[in-house]
Amino acid sequence: MARLKSLNEVELVGYLKPKDIVLPSGKELILGALSTSLREQNNAGEWETKIEEWHTLVPKTTKAADSIRFFTPPVPVARVKGRFRRRRYEKNGAVRYANEILVFDPITPSGTTARVNRITLRGNLGKDPSVIFPKDPEIDPVEIRLLLAIDRHYRLGEKWDKETTWLEVLFLTEIVLPKVRGLKKGDRIKVEGTLTYFKKDEQQFVEILGLKLLTPEEDQAAEMEKEEQELNDSWASESSYSAATTF
Repeated sequence: MARLKSLNEVELVGYLKPKDIVLPSGKELILGALSTSLREQNNAGEWETKIEEWHTLVPKTTKAADSIRFFTPPVPVARVKGRFRRRRYEKNGAVRYANEILVFDPITPSGTTARVNRITLRGNLGKDPSVIFPKDPEIDPVEIRLLLAIDRHYRLGEKWDKETTWLEVLFLTEIVLPKVRGLKKGDRIKVEGTLTYFKKDEQQFVEILGLKLLTPEEDQAAEMEKEEQELNDSWASESSYSAATTF
């Protein structure tokens, strides 16, 4: 089986607010705040916000920064693709964390108002899975926690360096228990889910609410199926074009 590369991909569609910050040094910093809030109509027909998630966008290219700075469509709903990072810093002697979406490509207006919050991760387990069973199963779900290490290799001068991002994955369902029981530190897995932030015991946590857990074999099979489907779609498109242009 071919070696799978690490993966850290975030896709968001939501309401975008540009943020122009001037640092004490005088340097201008362009950021964005994007909301993937989910809204539903109640029995009275009124719209209510059910889940509200705000993500900080940090552009890594000039084009990405300009796409935030000049984002003025009639409906300010944007489509964003990037990479998640939790940055550690100090302020007034205290350690704090900033949750950021690193944006490399220009942001584009979305053709739909449907919200999207999707994150896909592929990496190695930093420790054995943790399974916490609730005292009252009828009230609280089972908590399954995975610590995932995602490596990114990049060139620094004439040498290659490595940056490791550590992310905590949370499953609030017993469905994945059979797969998780067989995992151990160092295993390579792929996770697809929703990026969210919440407080527990007065502490701020960043979690990936896992919707799907794939073993390396399942991930490889899914990739091969995707490539085969894309090839078939391309062949069908070319065949249809040939038939349409044959006289």
